[in-house]
Amino acid sequence: MINDAAIYEFREEIAQLSPMDSGFVFDYKRWKNAFEYDKNFIDLFKDFDKKEITRLDVINSFKLYFEIKNQNCFIPFLLTMIWGYGKSGFGPHRTNKYFSSQDNLNHIENAMTLLSSRNLYEAYEELLMVNGLNVSFASKITYFAGRALKEKEYPLIFDIRVANSLVNLFLDSNIASIVSINPNTDLASYKAYNNLLHKWAKEISVEADNIELFLFNQNKK
Repeated sequence: MINDAAIYEFREEIAQLSPMDSGFVFDYKRWKNAFEYDKNFIDLFKDFDKKEITRLDVINSFKLYFEIKNQNCFIPFLLTMIWGYGKSGFGPHRTNKYFSSQDNLNHIENAMTLLSSRNLYEAYEELLMVNGLNVSFASKITYFAGRALKEKEYPLIFDIRVANSLVNLFLDSNIASIVSINPNTDLASYKAYNNLLHKWAKEISVEADNIELFLFNQNKK
């Protein structure tokens, strides 16, 4: 059983976090050279070269997509990939895979259309149909979209680091140290995760993505 009371122990640390400032320095040349689908897309982000792309930057990209008619849906999707892969050298290579087939492109377009209609959880399931895209990145897309749409209980990013921290801090640290923990991909589990963090957020009067970032940061230590 989850130890709900434990969240209060971390309230001060969680409240001090600033998720919107969380970002990674963008290496424009590396992405320009390695991204294969349409290099003109990378040029759209040239002004970020050697600067941080933050969560707020990605959210604003989704806002433009939702607000401007005929905006290319691949732009906010690609910026999410750039932000999500951060400093890792394999980011462009893995992102190329998402753009490598018409089926993948169709799933991305369908998901972005669903997001425009505020069908965030249907979009999440559609994104998981993109070959190679996992729960970590599907949830990143729905998170940024939910934030851009100003959803009250926006979906949250769910990845291996977060899943490990949930077990380590709120279940059993001894078990967490000897097993490999991965987030479940099914929709029911993703909704349960979102509901849990939003519940905690209300209890300690913080934003839910503060808790998500706190959980993510535990595995950096």
